Amino acid sequence: SLFGLVPPPVAGTWSHQELVDAARGGGVASVQIAPQHDVVIAVSTSGRRYATPMLDDDFPTLLLETTRPDGSYPFAVLPMDESR
Repeated sequence: SLFGLVPPPVAGTWSHQELVDAARGGGVASVQIAPQHDVVIAVSTSGRRYATPMLDDDFPTLLLETTRPDGSYPFAVLPMDESR
């Protein structure tokens, strides 16, 4: 990223199932609905960013699919950045 002000470019795309599998495997550090909507940006534990096409309304389903037995998520859920 540029001095921490601009996020790094998107490294690639993940399908919904690839995102779920990566999250369950501990490979996702954070998820966020993208400002342009209907896309989720996931940041891997190695810092790479991946886009997953997903309707905003389906985001809660992703959270349910990846919730751990103790009720926590395996990643940070970031609020949508309205300024971008």
